[in-house]
Amino acid sequence: NFTDLNITDSQNGLYLSSYYFGPGNPPTIISYIDANNNLIWQLASEHDNLYNLFFGMSLDENGRFYATLEHNPAFDDTYPGWDKLFAVYPWDISYGTNANEYNWGDTITFTATTTMQQTNLLTGVNNKMQIIVDSNIKVPLAYSTTTSDGNTVWVGTYEIPSDNIGYQNIPFTIEGSQASITTNMTTHFDSPAELTNNTGYVVSGSFNVYSPVPILNSISPLLKMAGDPQFTLTLNGSNFYSSSTAQFAGVSLSTTYINSGQLTAIIPASNIVFAGTFNITVYNPTPGGGTSNTVGFISNSGGGGGGGGVWLPTFTPQLPISTSTSIINILNNYTTTTKTVYDEIILQSGGTTINSTTTLTSSTTLPSAIFIRNLKKGMRNADVKRLQQLLAANKEIYPEGLITGYFGLLTEKAVQRFQLKYKVVSSIRDPGYGMVGPKTRAKLLEIFSK
Repeated sequence: NFTDLNITDSQNGLYLSSYYFGPGNPPTIISYIDANNNLIWQLASEHDNLYNLFFGMSLDENGRFYATLEHNPAFDDTYPGWDKLFAVYPWDISYGTNANEYNWGDTITFTATTTMQQTNLLTGVNNKMQIIVDSNIKVPLAYSTTTSDGNTVWVGTYEIPSDNIGYQNIPFTIEGSQASITTNMTTHFDSPAELTNNTGYVVSGSFNVYSPVPILNSISPLLKMAGDPQFTLTLNGSNFYSSSTAQFAGVSLSTTYINSGQLTAIIPASNIVFAGTFNITVYNPTPGGGTSNTVGFISNSGGGGGGGGVWLPTFTPQLPISTSTSIINILNNYTTTTKTVYDEIILQSGGTTINSTTTLTSSTTLPSAIFIRNLKKGMRNADVKRLQQLLAANKEIYPEGLITGYFGLLTEKAVQRFQLKYKVVSSIRDPGYGMVGPKTRAKLLEIFSK
């Protein structure tokens, strides 16, 4: 075991050349030891039973290190003698990715540029590079090309898992393993380059994965009656995750994550006291994320638009919830001997009645004109029978005058005549033409309560 040469640099670091006699012994080694006596790196010359000896070392004015390597053929006449001069330069790795931002399921391409060559120039043994993502996922990098300034480029790809877990900053390390060189940086190759003791050069970085904007395809149920009790809404779509929140008219709901394509949410009864169409959306937290497209949920009053279609007013309630509850109770308990429901509603809302002495009794010629639900073609019930009785009072509207309780073609035409006569609809193209909805019910009450 001989120490042949040693020199120091401007930082008082020591370059030390040592070698061993005898076939089968370890190779000749150049070591760099810093001013604190820490071994930073070693470069080994694999002699393979012949003597490759470092016989010269020097530093230039820029601190670059040079050494000569001599092969001694004294014990094997088949090899001519030769010398090599080579430079040891700083080991560096820089990297880039194919994008700045990623979503779950994207593929990221890593490009690493390094002063490490594709092979060890002394032995021809391949060098290696890899990336370790999130501490445990190893992605090999393959040699791609050599740049004009002599650096090498290595490339590899990594598919980000498709399971969305929201915004994440994911760390990674790039590791280089250079044959016959050991360092004070530990690497984690399953099969490192030769004579490295799984050490090399390591740099760290990270990339951002953002929660995508959720997509809402459908909801179930799509419609409930105003005044219905609390219920569970199912939302179907994509890009959902555990922090996704369903929203009703922009207000967050108690939400349960089922999977990336489905959520459930509790809709309180207080949300559907009034009729209307309300925007249902899904929100994913930032960074990234955002609010989905909207799907309309219908709280139905029981009847149509102009004449019977679904009534879709803007959600601007004029009465307090306590008053609305009272109105609902009045409607649910109404009988023919009860004071006029319309008058009761006015009283409950703090107004005055149209005719506080008006009552409806069993001896009244016409039945009640109060309808609390939609009526349309195909229905058969007592409400339809009352409707027919009211319409039959005017022969121009319902000349047939059949009182059957079934909403057929003749009843539909009678409703249409009523709607046109009292301008409930603007034309026969109105979507509620021939159906009894809120506007038609209001007009029936207005006309027949007189």
